[in-house]
Amino acid sequence: PVVTPPIIITQPTPVTVFTNGSDSLCISQMITISASASGGTSPYTYTWNNGLGTGQSYTVNPVNTTTYQVQVTDANGCVAALPGLVTVYVRPPLSVVLSNDGYICEGQSYSINAVAGGGNGNYIYNWNFGNGNPNLVSPNDTTVYIVTVYDDCGTPAASDTMTVFVQQGPDLLSAPPVVDGCEPLNVNFPNEAYLPNGGTFTYTWNFGDPVTGGLNVSNDTLPSHLYDVPGAYDVTLTLTSDLNCTSTFNFPGLVNVHPIPDAEFISTPQVVSLFEASVQFWDQSLDASVYHWYFGDGDVGTVQNPIHQYEAAGTYEVLLLIASPYGCTDSVVHPLVVKEEFTFYAPDAFCPTSGLGNNYFYPKGMGFDPTKYEMYIFDRWGQVILHTTVYPEGTD
Repeated sequence: PVVTPPIIITQPTPVTVFTNGSDSLCISQMITISASASGGTSPYTYTWNNGLGTGQSYTVNPVNTTTYQVQVTDANGCVAALPGLVTVYVRPPLSVVLSNDGYICEGQSYSINAVAGGGNGNYIYNWNFGNGNPNLVSPNDTTVYIVTVYDDCGTPAASDTMTVFVQQGPDLLSAPPVVDGCEPLNVNFPNEAYLPNGGTFTYTWNFGDPVTGGLNVSNDTLPSHLYDVPGAYDVTLTLTSDLNCTSTFNFPGLVNVHPIPDAEFISTPQVVSLFEASVQFWDQSLDASVYHWYFGDGDVGTVQNPIHQYEAAGTYEVLLLIASPYGCTDSVVHPLVVKEEFTFYAPDAFCPTSGLGNNYFYPKGMGFDPTKYEMYIFDRWGQVILHTTVYPEGTD
């Protein structure tokens, strides 16, 4: 018999796929993914999904996390039991959220906080005004803030905006005028305040007069205050808006209260008779610069220490009216008595019918009451030759 040698058929090992390139990327970055195989019979054919084709490696830049699958077929058409998988993880896009809109008073600061997300976490903040995060800003006017966030791996930037609204404090159209006056001085304060951005505001006046206690402060729009004590007073006005923005205005020496002068005088001589009726008046006033004398007989004077001549006996009300350099006035009245001078004259002889000019007997006098007049004439022996109660009585 013919002996046939045995035929040995060998089978290659199964095709096994190996992949490379799984990693994490930022949007817009690229990476090379590749596959290799073992077992079966080379050469191998690599078939990728996602439209890549049949190459062994590809450079990809997915915008989202993507899993790439590759199937390997050897020269004999044997296919790997399990395909190769390459997952490329794509970090999420950048995002940023700013703080809510803010409201501040002029001169105040506001902290703006930006919360970023996505990308690789290494954030760079680019502001249109200011820098850093948080961004501490102090705008003079209402301002829109824009922040743009970048990372260091090329992820497309993200932006957000917010507004800081600035309210200017209340202001004055003009300062109140300086007030000068005499004690007691009642001052009415004007309303010259306004709020540039609109809205409401309150008043707090301090009149600089602490001795008046609670009356030293007022929240009235148009207040008044009574100053009883002479001096210079500093006034302060604080305006507060509905957003609690305040403006304080100081007015040094706004109110000047001047003292009332003190009118007084004396006169000499102290006893005035009609025969010596020239009176010297002496000013004893305090803080006077202007003098008006009214002597009670219709005459007036304006010198400080006048001399006045009275022409008739009587009681006179002498008035002195004075004014200080600031126009403050005072007056005083004193009575002045000018007495009649008592005198009496009777001739000791006369010549009736003589034609020599002394034909009549006329006693004369002053300073007495004529209704109480009584006269006796005696001869050398003591006999009454004339008695009369009529003044004057002539005998020829």
